[in-house]
Amino acid sequence: MSDSITSDDAAAVAIRAKMLEGRAHVQVFAKAIDKTERTVFSYIAAGMPTEYIGRTPCIVVDPALEWLRSRRRRQTDPRGRGRPRKAA
Repeated sequence: MSDSITSDDAAAVAIRAKMLEGRAHVQVFAKAIDKTERTVFSYIAAGMPTEYIGRTPCIVVDPALEWLRSRRRRQTDPRGRGRPRKAA
């Protein structure tokens, strides 16, 4: 009987690994990019590519990294913000 439990457990682990391929949990992704979990959740709220497995958010790694790069490019673009200065 213990052999069937072991093989069932191994099958479950294999299925889980295949399901999560290319995805990371928020905690793991946050450590990988050296940010807090709270920051990653704010990224998710801002539209970072995420898939939910049940109620657990999983970050789709490659599109998420591209999304972060595009945000950095956008933030470094110089823009004329605010009102122009008065002429002297």
